Amino acid sequence: MSNISAAAVPLKFSDGTEYSLSPLTDKEIDEIDLWLQGHIIEIARRSLSPTASLAEREETLSLAMREASSYSMLNMKGIKALSNIQGMAHICYVSLLRRHPNIKKDYLRELLQNPDDLETLNIAFEKVNHIEKNGSPSPSATKKKKGQQKLKFTEN
Repeated sequence: MSNISAAAVPLKFSDGTEYSLSPLTDKEIDEIDLWLQGHIIEIARRSLSPTASLAEREETLSLAMREASSYSMLNMKGIKALSNIQGMAHICYVSLLRRHPNIKKDYLRELLQNPDDLETLNIAFEKVNHIEKNGSPSPSATKKKKGQQKLKFTEN
């Protein structure tokens, strides 16, 4: 586990619901990375035509697995891939789940359509994970991997 404080920060959405957003642990970051990588592989799988040969399927999935393994929420490729409503909702879900086990990802996905809620999440995420305005961790936080980038949610 990283040296980031386990203190949660308040997160209040426009519908009046309030939560405690927890900092991500290394295990949770790994879970998000696996979810993202699986999502990339699933996109490749769905891109195959029903008439694709076994060789085409094997080649496509092999390439997808190799490419997916280079994605992490701690690098620019992963940040870009997660900077959409589905990715944001998953990260928010993982950050809330520990303290709010009944939270639903679909609910978060719907809520994050609102630009105000998106900004509220950005501010809370930066605060709880000790990310400074330039995108790097504050001196009090330790990086899990070199090259950690800021995760900025957008309305994609």
